[in-house]
Amino acid sequence: MFADSLTPPPGIATWLACLAFIMVMLNQGWRLVGNFRGKPSAPEVQQEAHRTFALRTDVDARFVQLTQRMTELETDTEERDRSLRAELASMERRLNDAGEHRHENFNARLLEQLRAVSRLEGRIDQRPG
Repeated sequence: MFADSLTPPPGIATWLACLAFIMVMLNQGWRLVGNFRGKPSAPEVQQEAHRTFALRTDVDARFVQLTQRMTELETDTEERDRSLRAELASMERRLNDAGEHRHENFNARLLEQLRAVSRLEGRIDQRPG
């Protein structure tokens, strides 16, 4: 009883079979048209691929070049860093020396002024009056 209810109606099965047949025919026709248009041969495809895409050896060679360039840049950067650090240290020493020199000059002038003031105070104290 259930077996009779699970079978598809004969009309739908016929339409599905016709649709499958049409799809197969369209696929074969598309292939036939592609063959008549003239596909390139395998050597032509390989030559085009060589012209279009980089070869592994080209990529490896470029990688080596870029690696060498990066190493050169890193070396240059390290050298610049060392020279800048040395220059900064030199500038710091010069600024400290100049600051100390200014400080010493300021102290010397201040002492000189204080001595002059103390002499004046002594003179003021010695004045009659």
